[in-house]
Amino acid sequence: MPSAACDRVVDILLERAAEGVPVLRVTAEEIARLRQEQDRISGNAIASAILRDPLMTLRVLRFLYGRRTRSQNADITTIVHAIMMLGQARFFREFEHVPVLEECLGGEPMEQMRSLMSRSRLAALFARDWAVQRHDIDPEEVMVAALLHDSAQLLLPLCTVPAQDAPTERDELRTRLLARLDVPGLVAELNDDTATANPRSENVRLAWSTAQHCHAGWAANAIRDDLARLQRLLRTSESQAWERLRRTALNAAREWDYYATPPAAALMPFVDAESAAAVIDDAGSSI
Repeated sequence: MPSAACDRVVDILLERAAEGVPVLRVTAEEIARLRQEQDRISGNAIASAILRDPLMTLRVLRFLYGRRTRSQNADITTIVHAIMMLGQARFFREFEHVPVLEECLGGEPMEQMRSLMSRSRLAALFARDWAVQRHDIDPEEVMVAALLHDSAQLLLPLCTVPAQDAPTERDELRTRLLARLDVPGLVAELNDDTATANPRSENVRLAWSTAQHCHAGWAANAIRDDLARLQRLLRTSESQAWERLRRTALNAAREWDYYATPPAAALMPFVDAESAAAVIDDAGSSI
């Protein structure tokens, strides 16, 4: 995509974000339920509800980032920290009324959005699991970066983009959008594809790639490459890498009704860690 066309699309996406992005109906309902119980719940419970919805996560981070003060020395890069800074009462006051995604989209666009959200959530869970295994300084930072990796693709269905400006270079669009989206700079930094020497960025890239391949059907060649990269990232064996991937995908599948779309685990082969290597090595197989 020519730079000028990419910038025009980014401008359109930013205008939509400024209007206030909608969230899943189930997210709005969960926030309303938690509001009724705010005297008995923790900030972690609120953060968990937010982190299932990448658009809600985007709303919260942009809200807080846009209201940072001159005395604030460090960006707020996690949702738990965001809730702490806002306080529960103010959070519920500021986000009591949010637009609902299902009222903005319907039919096939909504189905595609649900699938993309499910994939983003799986990427986020992969990223957090691997960051914990790597003893990352803050696994939720890596999780949030992976969750927002596809921000451009999440916003596009909500906008009207001229046909001549239809995006083709997804990576360039993502990079330019994240640089201007009014979210903590670390989100863009960890989604920088050129930061090959940064293990945190590699964690995010690999989580996104693996989630994409899992949702696309667990093709043998693609998953084999992902597992090889995961082995290097975690410095672990192939069977252990496979077991971590499999376990996280199954945990993500428990949330399938939240997104109302089949989870990636529905396509996963039923093999254990010991037999995984044999399946992966069979180039004619699909895993």
